[in-house]
Amino acid sequence: MPSDIAIQIPPNLVQSDQTLIACLDLGAKDLGGIGPIDEVNPSYRHQSLKSLTDVLQSKNYRLQPRLPVYPQYDDWLSPKLKTKVQVWRTTLDRETLN
Repeated sequence: MPSDIAIQIPPNLVQSDQTLIACLDLGAKDLGGIGPIDEVNPSYRHQSLKSLTDVLQSKNYRLQPRLPVYPQYDDWLSPKLKTKVQVWRTTLDRETLN
C-alpha cells in the first residue's frame, strides 16, 4: 500500500482480534480514535486499552499516538496551527526513537 494512503479499521467495529490483525497484515495503518466512547457508533464498545495493546503486541504491532490530520495535509492548516502540529510531530518522533 502506498505510504500516503491510510486505511482506518476501528477495532471496536471488527468482529474478532484475528480480523483486526488480518486487516493490519494487509496494510491498514490507522485504528481510528481509541477511547471509552465511540461518538459515531456508540453501541460498539471499545475493548480496554490494555487488552488491545496485548493483542497488537502479540503480533509485533504497537499503538502510536496520532493527530486527526495526516502529515500530507499539514499544508492545509492555518500557519499558527501548522506550527503547533509540526512541533507535536517532531516531539513524538523524538520520543518514538528513544
